[in-house]
Amino acid sequence: MRGVYRLLQGGACLLGLLLSGCPTSTVGLNIYRGPEPVPAVSMASASAQVEVQYLGGGGFLVRREGDALLFAPSFTHPSLLAMLPMVEIRSDEELVKRCLEKKAQARLEDVEFILVGHTHYDHLLDVPPVMKNHAPQALALGSRTMRHILAGAHLAHRTLVVDECAARREGGQGRWIYNAKRTVRVLAIESEHSHHLGGYKFMTGHYLTDRKELPRTAFGWKEGQTYAYLVDFLRPDGSVDFRIHYQDAASREGYGAVPEDVQKEHPSVDLAITCVGASGTVETYPGPLFDRVKPRFIVLGHWEDFFEEQRCDAEDEEARVVRLADVPEFVSRVERHMPPSAQWLMPYPYSRMFFPRAASPSEAPSKPGEACPVRPGEFPRKAPPVHSVLDAFPL
Repeated sequence: MRGVYRLLQGGACLLGLLLSGCPTSTVGLNIYRGPEPVPAVSMASASAQVEVQYLGGGGFLVRREGDALLFAPSFTHPSLLAMLPMVEIRSDEELVKRCLEKKAQARLEDVEFILVGHTHYDHLLDVPPVMKNHAPQALALGSRTMRHILAGAHLAHRTLVVDECAARREGGQGRWIYNAKRTVRVLAIESEHSHHLGGYKFMTGHYLTDRKELPRTAFGWKEGQTYAYLVDFLRPDGSVDFRIHYQDAASREGYGAVPEDVQKEHPSVDLAITCVGASGTVETYPGPLFDRVKPRFIVLGHWEDFFEEQRCDAEDEEARVVRLADVPEFVSRVERHMPPSAQWLMPYPYSRMFFPRAASPSEAPSKPGEACPVRPGEFPRKAPPVHSVLDAFPL
């Protein structure tokens, strides 16, 4: 019976996506393709910039001087038929290598953190080969479910579960995760994933024990707890040099919000990275967040259709906008809520952006933020609530 139930769920998911329409063209959209400088940044010297490269989906490579981190990249794009429970999916490791070397022209040996917002396949499927073959020093930060999934690729020892140190929606500052040099700190913030269709989300749920192998189907990549992230690049005195707020899924007001105590140290966000996909099901996103943190720059990510195969060669077709996304309407929301001096960008995959560091950095805190005591590879003590495979979104 369970197999029949899962088959019906997968069929419903596939049917819903088909009924939601086709991916649309980017014609008429203001796409940033690089490599020309971002207009507001053209006068900044290289040493005064933070480099952000869009890797497609929710993936970004961020560098400031000698510091580098990744937001979980996605290169392998299974077709729409992958939504059926009997269809196996797996990372294309040769494609991952080609995309990084040929398209991104990026080396990841110095990447210290890979931040995973949630664990659907379009965010985590390619993380194992990235960690094994391209980013040998990187720790993956994310939920308990992320750790249990990556155990199936023998990577549990290179995970850091953020559940116990994340800032909660109901209050609490949370605890920071520092890199070894204490030049970067990361705060996980409780967030959520918007529903997909008709008030429902697909591929929800958690894992409570380590897997012996990676999931074989799309529904095996359960969402887990979804997190937003606040990333601070720090000056030698501990003050904030550049602050990034990142969400890889649209959310309702309050989820993913910067805690008040943290915002007092550095009132604004220098760069807000948002999620366009499925944002139409949360009409207010990201307005309330922008009203509070007043970002200087805004990047629109996860906008292209991740059901369309990419080859990372000259035969690649032009990217199209993902189903369930209305880019002009999303842009109008962004423009209504962003500060008058702010600038937004919708980058084409593999384009590079350069943003100026804060002209007036915050003062050094009287004491550093409390560090998260969880260590890499530790088994999480706190168990998440158990959800069914298909959950109604709490409206």
